Amino acid sequence: MCERLMQVRKLEAMDQTLRQIAHYAAHFSFSNLSSDAVRDCRKRLVDVIACAVAGYDKKPCTIARHMAMQHAALPQAQLIGTPHFSSLEMVAFANGVMIRYLDGADTYPGGGGHGSDCWAGILAVAQFKNSTLQETITAVTLAYEIFYHLFQSGNFREHGLDNVLYATVGTTVGVCHLLKLNEQQTANAVSIALTGHLPMGVARTGTLSMWKSGASGNAARNGVFAAMLAQLDFDAPAQPFEGVRGLFEITKKFTWPLLPSQPTDTYALSLSHMKSYLCDYHSQTPILAAMQLHQQCRVDEISHVHIQTYWFAWNEVASEKEKWHPSNRETADHSMPWIVAGVLTDGVFSEQIFESHRLVDADLHALAEKISIDVSDGLTQQFPDRMPCIMTITTHQGKKFEVQVDMPHGHFLHPLQVCDVDNKFKSLTHHHYKPEQADRILSLIWHMNLNQPIDQILKEVVIL
Repeated sequence: MCERLMQVRKLEAMDQTLRQIAHYAAHFSFSNLSSDAVRDCRKRLVDVIACAVAGYDKKPCTIARHMAMQHAALPQAQLIGTPHFSSLEMVAFANGVMIRYLDGADTYPGGGGHGSDCWAGILAVAQFKNSTLQETITAVTLAYEIFYHLFQSGNFREHGLDNVLYATVGTTVGVCHLLKLNEQQTANAVSIALTGHLPMGVARTGTLSMWKSGASGNAARNGVFAAMLAQLDFDAPAQPFEGVRGLFEITKKFTWPLLPSQPTDTYALSLSHMKSYLCDYHSQTPILAAMQLHQQCRVDEISHVHIQTYWFAWNEVASEKEKWHPSNRETADHSMPWIVAGVLTDGVFSEQIFESHRLVDADLHALAEKISIDVSDGLTQQFPDRMPCIMTITTHQGKKFEVQVDMPHGHFLHPLQVCDVDNKFKSLTHHHYKPEQADRILSLIWHMNLNQPIDQILKEVVIL
C-alpha cells in the first residue's frame, strides 16, 4: 500500500506536460494504427536501411562502427550491414550515423529535423528484446508522434537548440514502449532524456562537420540510455518542462496537444516528407527546376541564375557565405547554390557533386558565383504546405528561361509510392547488394508477418 501511495504521489508531482507524454506513451498500442499507417512505417523502414547501407563506406560511418566494435564484448544488437554485434548504445550511435550521413531519409521541414533518426535506437533495442515487427512498428510510430509534436509545440530551433533533441525524446519513448515500462518509468526516462541532453544548434551553422550526422547517432544513443536507466527505476526530476530552471525557461511555455488515438486518425509518421534526392529537403524543388532548365540552356550560356524561395529555405541553406563555396560534403549537401550549380552542369542530381574532386572544381565554383538567392514573401506564405521556388536563367545574349516548382516528390501531399521507395532502395544499395539480395530484402520488409521478429530483417541486410 505504501509503495502504491508513493507511486501516486510521484505521478501527481509531475508537471502537466511530462504527465501527458508519459500517459499517452504508456497506453499506446498497435490497435491504434490503421493499415495505411503500418504501410507508411514499412516504407520508412525500407528507406532508412537504404540510406544506412548507402552511407556504409563513408568516413564518419566507418569511424562510428570502429567505435562500436570496441564495445563488441557486449553483443546486444547488430550493426547494420555487418554480422557484428555491439552494445545497445553504441549500435544506436553507429547505425544512427549511417542512417543520417547522406541526408536521404525523411524529414519535417521548417526546423523539425528527421523522424528517421529514431529508428536506430529502436531497432537496436527491438533486436535485443526479440521484438516482433508489430511491436517495432508500434514503437516507431509512437516515437514519431512524440518527435513531431515536440517540434510543432516547442520549435526548439528558435531557441538555439538542435533538432536532434526531438529524436532523443522520441527514441526514448519508443524504447520505453519496447521495454514495456510503466507510466512512472517512462516519465523518468523522458526527464533524463531532456535534462541530460540539450544539444546546441551550432551543429548546423556555418561550415558543417561530421557531427551533423554524429548528432543524430548521439540522439539515438542518448534515448536508449535514458530508457534503459529508467527501466532500473532510476528516478529523475518530476518537472523537466515546467519546473524552476526547466525547459520552458529556455524555450518559453508551450502547450502539449491532444494526440491521435484512433485508427482513423492521421499519425505524424505519415506526415513526414520523404526525399527523392540525397541532400537537404529545401533543395529538392530547386533540383527539379534546374533539371528542367538544363534542357533549355547550355551551362556555358549562363550569365546569371536567380532563385526566389521561401524564407526558411534561404535561412537554412543559402544565407551563409560558406554555402557558395563548400569545402566538405556536410556543407555541400546543405548548400542550395552548390547543388543547383551541380545539377545545371550535369543535368541530373547525383552524389558526384559532393565528391572531393568536384568540391575543388573551378567551373562549379564559378557557376555558383553566378547564382543569387532571394526571399519571396509570396513563396514564404506558401511554406510549409508547399516548397516553392522560381528559378530564372539569364544568358549572355540576354535571353531568359524561367521555371517554377512548388512541391517535390516525397512531400506528404505528393508521397513516394511503394515502387518509388523500392527504386530508391535499389539505387542506393546497388554497390553492396546483388539484385537478388535487394529483392529478397524488399520482399521481406513488405510481406513479413507482423508477428515475426525484427531480427529476421536485420540479419538479411548484411552486406555479403
